[in-house]
Amino acid sequence: MNPIDIKPGDNVTRSIDGNPMMKLIVTSVGSDLIHCGAWAFDRRTGAEVDEELGWCAGGTGTYLSHCNEKELVL
Repeated sequence: MNPIDIKPGDNVTRSIDGNPMMKLIVTSVGSDLIHCGAWAFDRRTGAEVDEELGWCAGGTGTYLSHCNEKELVL
């Protein structure tokens, strides 16, 4: 999955260590960030960005990926 290809309305998965945590829907895409409601992800790497937790494109806890049929049942 290339995060740059994600567009509003896409179903995506927020994952940690490759394990799906939750299904999200992309609400908006900017030049640098992908937004899924309250969550923001780096558009280049898919890494979660959270200033309060100190997470950025280079150091984060979760990542974004496209949903596949197996991940839809979380």
